[in-house]
Amino acid sequence: MFVGLFHGECTGARILAEGEESDAEFIFSGPYDNWLKVLKKELDPIQGLMSGKFKLKGNMAKVMRATKAAQELVNSTTVIDTEFY
Repeated sequence: MFVGLFHGECTGARILAEGEESDAEFIFSGPYDNWLKVLKKELDPIQGLMSGKFKLKGNMAKVMRATKAAQELVNSTTVIDTEFY
């Protein structure tokens, strides 16, 4: 999934096709099952990254300064009624 963020606002979101690349500054990727756990609040995304359940391409130091923003993004997605397939 691609989520575009700019100055605190979401500029768009879409599912990426298998193998599709993005030129985003940061790419946070992981298996579908791990994303489900994040959205169900069963897995913290930062802990998932540190434990190898997710991968990050980009400046890790910059990401670590924005952990609060990352957590808020996850919290925002968990309030949306969702059906998982």
